[in-house]
Amino acid sequence: MHKRIFLIMIILLLIVTGCTNAKDLNSGDGKVVLSYYVWGNNNEIAAIEDIVNRFEDENPTIDVQLERAGDDYFGDLKLKFASRNAPDIFLMDPGEIRPFLEEEFIEPLDSYIEDSELLNFEDLWAVNDGYRYNGSDMGEGQLYALIKDWSPDFMLIYNKTQVDAYRQSHEGAFPYLKEDEPMTWSQFEAFSKAMTIGSGNNISRYGTTLDFVPYKHLFEWIQMNGSSMFTEDHTQFNRNDPNVQQAFELFISLQEGANAPAPYDGSSSLAVGGERFKLGNIASVFLGRWAFVAYDWDKVDFEIGIAPPPVPDNMKVVDGKRQAYAGVSGMIANCINADSKYKDEAFKFVEFYMTKGMEDLAELGFNIPGNKTIALDTFSNVTDDNIKHINDIFLRAATEYSHPIEYNKFVSTTTIERILSAKFSLYFERKEGITSIDALLDEVSEAINREIRNARD
Repeated sequence: MHKRIFLIMIILLLIVTGCTNAKDLNSGDGKVVLSYYVWGNNNEIAAIEDIVNRFEDENPTIDVQLERAGDDYFGDLKLKFASRNAPDIFLMDPGEIRPFLEEEFIEPLDSYIEDSELLNFEDLWAVNDGYRYNGSDMGEGQLYALIKDWSPDFMLIYNKTQVDAYRQSHEGAFPYLKEDEPMTWSQFEAFSKAMTIGSGNNISRYGTTLDFVPYKHLFEWIQMNGSSMFTEDHTQFNRNDPNVQQAFELFISLQEGANAPAPYDGSSSLAVGGERFKLGNIASVFLGRWAFVAYDWDKVDFEIGIAPPPVPDNMKVVDGKRQAYAGVSGMIANCINADSKYKDEAFKFVEFYMTKGMEDLAELGFNIPGNKTIALDTFSNVTDDNIKHINDIFLRAATEYSHPIEYNKFVSTTTIERILSAKFSLYFERKEGITSIDALLDEVSEAINREIRNARD
C-alpha cells in the first residue's frame, strides 16, 4: 500500500512540477553545495550550525545549506522525494525509515565506512543496527543511517527543590525517590499527584507531563511490562494482552480527573513541558539528556534531580533493588540521499559530524554521542563537574538498562501515533461511544489492524 501511495504522490507532483529534475546545487564557483534537512528548537539548530561552520572551515570547497523543517518533517520529506527535490542529507527516525528503504531512497553506508580513515564500525553503538535492512527485515543487512546522538528518552527529571520543600511539611514523603532505583507506577502516581498544586482549571503546578512524544510512553510501558504493542508477527495490535491494557490504564490515570497530575488538554508540544519545567510550573518531566541543553536548564534557580523511569509494581528485584528499564525512542540518525549528485561529499560531512562534530557536542553535554568511542572518552570525561554528573547518569542508563522501542515493521510510527491520538481524544471527550478502556482498546485495535492490513496488501 505504501508503495502505491508513493507512486501516486510521484505522479501527481511530477504533473505539478512539470517533471522538473532535481536542481543542481553546484554554486558555479567551484563549490559543491549540500542541502541538509533538519528539525529542532533554536538551541539544537545552533549546535548543528556550529558543526556545519567548522566543517566548512576545514572543507572550503563544500557548502552545507541547512533547511529547517516545519511541523510535519516526515510528511514533507516524502513530498520532497516525490517531487525529486529531496535533500542530500536528512535526519531519520527508526520508526519512519522503512518506506524510504523500500523505495530505495537511502544510500547504504557500509562501503563508505569501510573506506573511511576516521570512522569504523567499532565506533558505532549496537543500537545502530536498528538502521540495518536486508530487503525484508530491519536489524539485518546493510547500514542505512548513522545515529548522530541518542539517549534514554524518558528518564524522570524532577525539581528537587520543590520536592525537598514538600518533604519539610510532609515528613517521610517519597522515600522511594532515588537516583539509582526506579519508583513503581503506583509510587509515581502518588508522587505526581502530591506534587500537583490546585485542581481542575485552577492548577498552578502540575505533578508531571506526558507532552513529549506521549504515545511512545505507551510503547515503553508495554515493553517494560514484558510485552509488545503488536503481536509477534507484527500483523495485529496486541489487544488481549493484559500488560497492554495495564499500560493504557496508567496513561489514562495520569491525565483523567480533576486532580490529574498531567491533565489531558487535547494537544501535545515538544516545547511545553521542557519550558514549563524551567519556570517551575511542572514538578517532573520525562525527557532525555538533550533537554538540559535544549531548554537551558543550566540557568534554572533550583536543583534538578534525575531518576530512572518508573516501572511496573511487580518489576523484578535484583540484588535488593528494583530492576530499572528505560526506553530509547529516538536514535535520530543522518541519512544520505541515494540519488544525490554529491554522495561522497555528503558522507564526508556525515563522517565529520560523527567525529570532530561529536567531540564538540560532547563537551556541551548535548546528548550521548552516536560515536561510542567519543561517548566513552570525551563525553565521560568533561571538565565541568555538573555536566559530567548528568552525563554519567545518562550513560549508565544507556549502557545498563536501556532498550530500543519496538516499532511496527509494516506501518510507520507516525501513523500509529495518529491513530492513538485520535482515539484517546475521543475517549477523554467521551465521544462516539468510547467511554471505557475496553471500548478504547477495541477502537485502537480495529484502526491499527486495518492500517497494517492495508500496508501489507
